[in-house]
Amino acid sequence: MCVAKSSAHFCGEQKNAKKDEYQALLDEALKCTAKNPNQSNVCACANDSSAFGLDKAQKDDLQEYLPKKDLDTKAQQSDSTYKQNEVIPSPNTRAKHTLLLIYENDSNFDPHIDKYYTAGISLKFYSKDLQKPTNKGFYTFMHAISAPTFFPKALSRYLGEEADFATSFGVSLSQEMYAPKDRFSNPPPKSDHPYGGFLYTSIMLQNRFKYILEQFEVALGIVGKAALAKQAQDTIHEARNVKKLAGWDTQLQNEGIFNLYYRASFSIPQVYEKSKHIVDIMPQVSFAAGNAKSHAQANLIARVGYNLSANSLMPHINSGFVSTLPNRYGFSIEGYVGLGIRAVVRNIFLQGNSFSPRKDIEIYNGVGEFIFGVSLNYKRFFLSYSAITRTKEFVSQDMPTTFGSILLGVSF
Repeated sequence: MCVAKSSAHFCGEQKNAKKDEYQALLDEALKCTAKNPNQSNVCACANDSSAFGLDKAQKDDLQEYLPKKDLDTKAQQSDSTYKQNEVIPSPNTRAKHTLLLIYENDSNFDPHIDKYYTAGISLKFYSKDLQKPTNKGFYTFMHAISAPTFFPKALSRYLGEEADFATSFGVSLSQEMYAPKDRFSNPPPKSDHPYGGFLYTSIMLQNRFKYILEQFEVALGIVGKAALAKQAQDTIHEARNVKKLAGWDTQLQNEGIFNLYYRASFSIPQVYEKSKHIVDIMPQVSFAAGNAKSHAQANLIARVGYNLSANSLMPHINSGFVSTLPNRYGFSIEGYVGLGIRAVVRNIFLQGNSFSPRKDIEIYNGVGEFIFGVSLNYKRFFLSYSAITRTKEFVSQDMPTTFGSILLGVSF
């Protein structure tokens, strides 16, 4: 039986703990609090700054896990019950909004290559986790429309989760650019990759348990000249003093895009917990359906590092790997590798527009992806680099595609 620690007992353990152990102690106390709300007194300890051998930044991070409202009052009422409509924060939540800038380019991996998926750029906003009083309209709405789809709370608790799932959302504005191998012929060979641009915005809803991550995303955009890919690529080439591509007037025709995505990722608790958050093994599945991309993908990711968040991988623009931001605060660093197998139904950037498809390119219905990279999180700041290789996607393709993805981010 879990018994909530008293303020004095918890603080006493905390004072004698190493700095990198305060997270585990807090997690344990919060789980007890969730089971025994009438003995909730963790706030009293967190509010007593003298109890911690921590610096100011670590204390601030610790406070993010705790209710910010009426801390002093709750500290004095250590044996009182939380208000009925108040959700106790889970240790697996993010308490800050985050803004990310992602830039992908094949030249980020090899400066001598410029073909197929040649570049992508995205500005992404991730909300903090919305674990708030459930009688407030917006949070109730978010919880309702993003309730777990295939993996209900019963499964999450079977894997060891004690608290309710946390809901968050993301909004992004992105652009992707595609070009043939023969960049300076106009028109390029019919068997080569078509020119294409994709400009779109997307809205993503996310449920995070301790060991399960679930995402649902809607993307709305346009392909063709209206996507402004030629102008964007010309700007990049001018800045790098590189020759411009010749055949952009042969690109895909303008077509509105509506695409849906569902993704799920799992951390194996026996690995993650027993390794003291140093190793994380993540099986994943992802699905896309729409007039731009339709496919299903299965992945396996292995991560090794310090202070790992379960089920996190720095986001990308154009891959089938399931990704989200870490939710453990302070300092973390990691390296990761992963494999993915994709079953492809449709790819507008190879097969052409929906109502005027290309007959000259035969796609492969089975495609593989490989990823490796490193990422760093220090307080509010994020930095990552990863390289993603995709096997041949069409029969006349001369070699696999590899591109580098660079991410910069800040939480606020």
